[in-house]
Amino acid sequence: MSRPTATIRIHNIDQSFAMVFKGVDNTYVKEGFYCLVFRERNEVMKFPVARIFRVIEPYDPVQEEA
Repeated sequence: MSRPTATIRIHNIDQSFAMVFKGVDNTYVKEGFYCLVFRERNEVMKFPVARIFRVIEPYDPVQEEA
């Protein structure tokens, strides 16, 4: 059984539309960066918190898939 993943929307202060990232395994904030973890790709994407206007992430990623 695969782990549930989430769709995260990040809206930077200088963008008209949010960036949408699917298949996110985890998120966290570290040293001023909002980080997205993609286990399948063995990758972490980092965004400066100071440039973020809004982040939308599901409370329960399992419900998102339903």
